[in-house]
Amino acid sequence: MTEGSRITMEGEKKQFRKSRMTRKKIVNQAYEFFLSVGFAETTVAMISKAVGVSYGTVYTYFNSKSDIFIEIIEDTVQELYSMARTPFFPKTAKEAYFIICEQAFSHQSFAVKNKRILEIIEEAMHLSPEVRLKWQHIQDYFLGTIAQDIRYSQNAGLLREGVIPEITARKWYATNEWFLWEIAKNPERYDIAQLSRIISREYVVGIYNVKGYDELIP
Repeated sequence: MTEGSRITMEGEKKQFRKSRMTRKKIVNQAYEFFLSVGFAETTVAMISKAVGVSYGTVYTYFNSKSDIFIEIIEDTVQELYSMARTPFFPKTAKEAYFIICEQAFSHQSFAVKNKRILEIIEEAMHLSPEVRLKWQHIQDYFLGTIAQDIRYSQNAGLLREGVIPEITARKWYATNEWFLWEIAKNPERYDIAQLSRIISREYVVGIYNVKGYDELIP
């Protein structure tokens, strides 16, 4: 490598690091504005001024305010994605219940911890088609993982006859998402440990080969 090539490469690396840092600053500042004033009141002009870059520079990295917010959503839901990837290989309905109950509890704990950002996501979905589409993609991901778990239990002979994984997955997801928004709005109203046990019990007893709650709870 010639000296000129080395200098050029070092310059490119430095420019890349600077570009990455600017992008991160934009996202971090946008996050603070979204939390403090909401989605509707946050503007690209506010973000660019706070970061100390031009209005046009923000658009070098993002197509719109919604585009910035979608990156924040993606970062926020990584915790939920990790929950969804919890290994699910139960040998009995009781084992399935404990795994499902733990997932439900983690989901509801996430709602308590991320109360404010969930409020902003809900607001943004009413205002931005791009944000709505992003949330639909997130929903599709979770519907797929739930259906996969149901099919595993079905193939293992743990479920009642007639269970349709895709339909059942939609019912279970709808329950969990309803409580996600509800807990974010009213966290003090719920004992999430108790709630996760109740909804998981109802779900498992409804589709697994068990006679009742007594088979799940020692």
